[in-house]
Amino acid sequence: RVPISVAEEAASLLARQIAVILGGFLMQGESGAVDVDASMRRLGVDSLVSIELRNLLRRKFGLPGLQVQDVRDSATPTELAKLAIERMLLAAGENPRSRMPAGVPPV
Repeated sequence: RVPISVAEEAASLLARQIAVILGGFLMQGESGAVDVDASMRRLGVDSLVSIELRNLLRRKFGLPGLQVQDVRDSATPTELAKLAIERMLLAAGENPRSRMPAGVPPV
């Protein structure tokens, strides 16, 4: 079983990677990254960027089952990262929702 703290850290690291990737796609300043809690819609993530991001995340991180609609429906890079980690755990036979602390909504 993957401890919740490990899954949370993995989601945090993935959110930062997504922010860097989006920063590159959207040419966001010198830092090359967007805020992990920035609105994907406000950043200008459209269907084309969603497709490119999904393809890159699948290729680079081997994220199973990640769909373009998942990218489009995610409000922030953090939310997308949490969903992706949850999908990875489910694909590995883990059930991350059964180990969530009380009061934490599922992604």
